[in-house]
Amino acid sequence: MRSFRRITVALSMTATDVDVLRYAAIVARLGITTRLQFVHVKTSPSPTTEDDRNRLVVRLRETVHAHFGQPLEGTAVSFQVVGGSRVESLIDTAVEHKSELILLGHRRTRAGRRTLARKLAMTGRCSVWMVPEGAALQLSRVLAPVDFSDHSADGLSQAAAIARLQGLDECLALHVGCAPLRHSSSAVDRASGDEQSPWQMFLETVNAYGVPIETLNESAKNTVGAILEYAHRRSVDLLVISTRGTTRMPDIQLGSTTSQLLMESDLPVLIIQQGNGSGLLQAVQSTFASLYHTLRMPLLNLLYS
Repeated sequence: MRSFRRITVALSMTATDVDVLRYAAIVARLGITTRLQFVHVKTSPSPTTEDDRNRLVVRLRETVHAHFGQPLEGTAVSFQVVGGSRVESLIDTAVEHKSELILLGHRRTRAGRRTLARKLAMTGRCSVWMVPEGAALQLSRVLAPVDFSDHSADGLSQAAAIARLQGLDECLALHVGCAPLRHSSSAVDRASGDEQSPWQMFLETVNAYGVPIETLNESAKNTVGAILEYAHRRSVDLLVISTRGTTRMPDIQLGSTTSQLLMESDLPVLIIQQGNGSGLLQAVQSTFASLYHTLRMPLLNLLYS
């Protein structure tokens, strides 16, 4: 599982921080975090004096203590107020503290298309956990959308690891394509004999941490719409999806489905950041690999039909 030992929690100093802090407490109780950093970025163009900054830190500390509660024993906690651009300041602060995850909320009343979360996922070097305002404050069912690529296998592994840590009975995996796959499975694929289904081949690359994986195929032109519809139908409260890796082209790194999911989801979304890549070459290879996997599955179904 990706290490989430060090987590940066971004707070806006508004009423929506209450739910963000309560959700952060749920994540912290997974038992893998050793350091929590609570950060507020002051974007006001007017200069901030040291006294102003100190007062904000006191408010920040009081808010955290009121709504996050006491951290687990052995977890270090720090509070910081910084100025400047939200994206740059959060990335710089996360790098300075060697954070592996940035957790942040999103207000319903805020204009835009969740630019902050998407930019952090595109340009940062750590994973991003976005909690929309009004989302359920629980971790009871986890879903990983997959496209049978290596990076989606990693995303499913992370989803299974979270399910294991949370003590859940299963983890859900969903593939959405334009053409239906022949095989679908519920915990164990139903293919018989030596014939391998697309799911069987894919699941062989996934570390499920002993958690049963329930798989499903959906055929739809609107991938994100199908993911969200299925997630609500199954009472999912966390979506886990992985980036394509660190590249010089942020849009390729994030992927169109992941970006759209961040914009439209009313459920918490965890974007798993891949390790450092080798620039544009890796991005192109990843793109063609995904295309290959997308085309391979319908062809295999035709061969086995």
